[in-house]
Amino acid sequence: MIGEVFSRKNAFGTICLWIAQLSVVMAMYGLGTWLPQIIRKNGYDLGSSLALFAVFNLAAFGSVYLSSACKDLSRPEPDC
Repeated sequence: MIGEVFSRKNAFGTICLWIAQLSVVMAMYGLGTWLPQIIRKNGYDLGSSLALFAVFNLAAFGSVYLSSACKDLSRPEPDC
């Protein structure tokens, strides 16, 4: 099974998936740690910066489910 993931046919897709996952993790880490501090430095209180971060995460959560539902409605794939 692991050999199939790293096979010649799937190696490029596997590496692209790793790069995409690492990018998302780094972006979320950056937003979670730096964004509230940047907002506080611009004169807003901590509650406002955390509220903005919470709204950002809720919007991201909702868009994931909305986009997956739209994809499923547009062209459903058979079960594997």
